[in-house]
Amino acid sequence: DVRVQNGGEIRELSSYKLPILRTLGLVNTSFFQGAMVAPNWFHGSHQILYVVHGRGRIEVVDPSGERVLDAELEQGSLVVVPAFYPSSEESFHYITFVTSHRPMISYLSRRNSVYRGIPLRVLSRMLNIREEKANVVQSAHQEEAIIFAREAWIEPFLCR
Repeated sequence: DVRVQNGGEIRELSSYKLPILRTLGLVNTSFFQGAMVAPNWFHGSHQILYVVHGRGRIEVVDPSGERVLDAELEQGSLVVVPAFYPSSEESFHYITFVTSHRPMISYLSRRNSVYRGIPLRVLSRMLNIREEKANVVQSAHQEEAIIFAREAWIEPFLCR
């Protein structure tokens, strides 16, 4: 479970915490106005995302990196993201059901980012950027951030 001041929280429920969950896991994600969640995916599990409250934007890309969904979601929206797919002005609260009793989630940020295990030369070619920029991508967000409060991600883009 993760809580970020002025950002939001993520709570995971799996068979580790509740043994009766044999083929299902739950992830309750709630973040504040202007915050965002780091790109992520669940290993080998389908995701069923239901919007409990608020409005937010979701992007889903297929394994080749092509965007297959770019949508504005609101209360009552339901989205199904098939297994192996790597994913506003209001607060946004949703629950994700995953088809695994021990869901493993991976984020593109954090100390254990998948980017950190990719050689710079390969990463630069994957992202079509110079190796210097790939190094910046690899070393960015080394703290354990999953939810970014608005100030944390918008600040670098503000004109001075």
